[in-house]
Amino acid sequence: MKNITFVEKLPYLSELKEVYADIIEFYLKGVFTNLDITNGSKWVEKFITLTEKYHDLIGMAEAIHYKGFLLIKQLKYEEAFICYQKSIDICNNIGDNRYSAWSHLNVSEMSLNIGDIERTEEQARLFLEEVERIAIPRDIALAHHLLGCAMMCKNEYEKAIYHYRKYLKIFQDIGRSAVIANAYLLIGMAHLKNHNFDTAIQSFKNAIYIHADLLLKDNLEYRGREVLQKAFAGIEEVYMISGTLENFYSFCFTFQKKYNNAPKKLSLKQLYLQPDKISEEYNSCESEIKNLDAAWSWICDPPHHYFSYNWLPDGIEIYASKDIALNKGNYSAPRLVKEVTKDFAIEGSIKPLSDSRPQIGGILIWKDRDNFIRFEKGTYGKREMLIEGYVNGEYQIVGRGLLPASDNDETYLRLERSGDEFASYCSIDGENWFTCGKMTLPMEDPIQVGIHAIGMIDRTIYCGEYKEGTATLFRNFRLWTK
Repeated sequence: MKNITFVEKLPYLSELKEVYADIIEFYLKGVFTNLDITNGSKWVEKFITLTEKYHDLIGMAEAIHYKGFLLIKQLKYEEAFICYQKSIDICNNIGDNRYSAWSHLNVSEMSLNIGDIERTEEQARLFLEEVERIAIPRDIALAHHLLGCAMMCKNEYEKAIYHYRKYLKIFQDIGRSAVIANAYLLIGMAHLKNHNFDTAIQSFKNAIYIHADLLLKDNLEYRGREVLQKAFAGIEEVYMISGTLENFYSFCFTFQKKYNNAPKKLSLKQLYLQPDKISEEYNSCESEIKNLDAAWSWICDPPHHYFSYNWLPDGIEIYASKDIALNKGNYSAPRLVKEVTKDFAIEGSIKPLSDSRPQIGGILIWKDRDNFIRFEKGTYGKREMLIEGYVNGEYQIVGRGLLPASDNDETYLRLERSGDEFASYCSIDGENWFTCGKMTLPMEDPIQVGIHAIGMIDRTIYCGEYKEGTATLFRNFRLWTK
């Protein structure tokens, strides 16, 4: 903060452009959470005003580029696109490709996030043209990555594979293991969609082993860790489709044997759902989620209007927009929770509301931003279950698995607390249960328990536009005690 105050007092020089950019990024380092719109806007406008005053066209292009970045953070996508286009026009007029390339990149990424696939492809191709001219291998790879994602969303899987292989080859030459693992994952997903099952299996295995080895060496952030669970979800789906689940179980056994003595970083212990029985000790219904019950309250962090809901006689529909998430840096997911103490069980069912909007959400256990558990369906596929969360600020995923198909897509969820241990169960009929794993989370009472909905969609899994986000029906959620 002292440095920022010092810079503010300095006369403008073109050499200070990067300092201004660093200050803006400091204020806009998060989505929703840790996002200082007031100071971010102040420095963006100051940057624009000074570059206009001193006729610094390159600086002006950069300043307007960052205004677009600010508008994305505020979910004002069309206004952001206009700013990026202005930055591109300035760059084209003065013959500077750097910021025009980055603007094309940001617009392409933004468009993919909001489900505008045509613009994603258009801007990715323009980005590719720019970076091929200035020969930056990393950026060329990023362009192919975006083009691959666009082709996945258009169901053009052979073209997606072509671009993902370009992405893979460049990073193999550069030597970035985490990106190589992600490239193999994406190639596997494209082959799965294209029913090239043998190639998909090998690609998923490459992603799993490369990433697992990397996890043991490095403390990867949340998004990096997604590779492992997504690859397991993909490979189980391949074996399930081909009717050879016994081969999947054999692979899991081999994997667990290899990493049996791995440190805590490899927290994924349960690799598939296993039949189990729920406890009969929780037989007193203490509360249920219903309209006008003051015991249950909505929480959004920070408060926002990017979700809506509709009460039904036996449940609630929750609609979450496309940027709503619940992880480090973004705690914006709407949650309906109740404060509880001691042991309990919470149970209910969820299902998608329509084919046009995926269903992502489930049960939430919450203490604070550094200590919470998500047990949910849909994040990595329509039938994919997972239990994950944060323990003292460290991300953990302890279990996952693919549910059998059901006639109506309804899934029953149950989470039982016994001291510091939380056991997760799921079922397609409410009678025959599977365990998804157990997670240990030491917390002092009281804590909060309830439901949550996620709006952020992985478009390499849900291949389509889905511009409106997600829609989930929560039914008959009840809280039980002993």
